[in-house]
Amino acid sequence: MVFSLLFLVAIVSEREKSVRGEIALLKSAIEEARERSQLDANQESLLTARLRDALLESRRSTKGEEDFVAQLQSVREQERSKRLEDEEGNMVVWRDDLKREVEHEQRVTLEMESWLNERRAQLRALHRQANVTVAAAPHDVADALVGTTVL
Repeated sequence: MVFSLLFLVAIVSEREKSVRGEIALLKSAIEEARERSQLDANQESLLTARLRDALLESRRSTKGEEDFVAQLQSVREQERSKRLEDEEGNMVVWRDDLKREVEHEQRVTLEMESWLNERRAQLRALHRQANVTVAAAPHDVADALVGTTVL
């Protein structure tokens, strides 16, 4: 029985060593896992900080680009308005020139009509006078006048 007891103590002692070895391995594994976890958490924190910084920088640059685009659009609208105002001014000048030209043409037309009416009245008077003269003149004068043109 002593032998069995010694054998049992040896088995328990062996088993205890084996369990203590497993416990040491498990503690070591737990500590490694804890260190890896801490390292991963630190790396994730660094990555989060970098991403946050990149986001802020992106927002800053985007805001700058938005401001630039807004200014550019404002300048383009002002330039377009200026071009339209200039074009409108040119069209007003052109319209006024055309009005003056039409008025001039109307004056010229009226003057020409007046001159033509006066000239026609003169020619009619000359024609009547020539007809009266021909009627009163002897036939030899009338024959002489037939070959001439009266204006």
